[in-house]
Amino acid sequence: MNKRNWLPAKDLGVVVIMMTTVLALYMPGHLRTLPLIPALVYILLHRNVLATDTAIKIWALLFIAYIATFSLLAENTSTAWKGMYDILRGSLYFFTGYFFGKKLQAESHYPWLLLIVAGVLAGSFLGYHEPSGAGSHPAGFYGYHPNPNNAAFVVVILLAFVLPVFFNPVRSATGLLTAAAGTGMALVLLYYTNSRNAWIAVFLGLTVLTATTLRNNRTLLVVLGSLELILLAVVLLYFNQKGFSMPVRLESWTRLIDITTNEHIWLGHGINNTKEVLTAAGLPMLIAHNLFVDIFVSTGTIGTLIFSALIIGLILIMVRKNYDVAAAFHIGLCGLVMFGSISMFDLKFASLTLIGTFAFFTGLVYSRSIRENND
Repeated sequence: MNKRNWLPAKDLGVVVIMMTTVLALYMPGHLRTLPLIPALVYILLHRNVLATDTAIKIWALLFIAYIATFSLLAENTSTAWKGMYDILRGSLYFFTGYFFGKKLQAESHYPWLLLIVAGVLAGSFLGYHEPSGAGSHPAGFYGYHPNPNNAAFVVVILLAFVLPVFFNPVRSATGLLTAAAGTGMALVLLYYTNSRNAWIAVFLGLTVLTATTLRNNRTLLVVLGSLELILLAVVLLYFNQKGFSMPVRLESWTRLIDITTNEHIWLGHGINNTKEVLTAAGLPMLIAHNLFVDIFVSTGTIGTLIFSALIIGLILIMVRKNYDVAAAFHIGLCGLVMFGSISMFDLKFASLTLIGTFAFFTGLVYSRSIRENND
């Protein structure tokens, strides 16, 4: 009697658990980090599978030292340590992305991944509520996220998971059906988010996917080209008429830069201290709405230069790898491009969501690197 092979089911379970960690980052309250617990237990038990090279380990140590230094130098150290805690635990999502990429088998797993996507969608519908009073902001589908850009983050993450199947050279009917259904759900939500950042992000994500996968397919080129034009037209025509809230943001950015330049130009006010600066200046915002300005306010000129060097170093480490260009690689690349675009002006630096999502998709891309001894 043949024993049943449980390996595919185990791999699927790992994929679902790891994928859920990043999707849960967009849920309310403590639900955001709950799936990280079983994921980290699995990673700890299978840490021998991790194959990160020396350059990545050195980069991680330098990044931790950078965050710790500018937390110690902060004006408000308690706020800074809270920010450091969120950044460091967000960095752990690199490992969940890594294991997701190692275990993902696109065609057999996509139908099951769509169930997770549907679960997130159902949760968003359950969270719906009407405006509470005169002048309140309607919440749309996401009752716990009155800001439409927060809902747009979910749209972008879902599209990052389902869009790449269309660009896979080997596409099964089931994979195409589930990807089409997931894309359809995400596009419906994209319409309701009314977020210009989301539309720009999807435009950039499709552009990158097309550039990395298109192989003399004129039909696909025409379809994608038409879709890109539609997205660009919506951004330029509708959102240009709606307005980009730039005057208010430019005033806040200018004030933040001036304050930091006059008071702490070299070392900044400290990690996660931008809100205190905004409040003291009487500015009507809780975050800078500009990641670059936030980093300058937090770490000053020296910290901004160090951070820039760290990012350039990470990019060089990543691009020097050879990659297995499978569905997992496309998901990671698409996620980095789209989330990178949408998050730059709507999340603060010391954010679990920001660091966690970036770390997840970075780990996902890195998981597809082909080592010389495996060639």
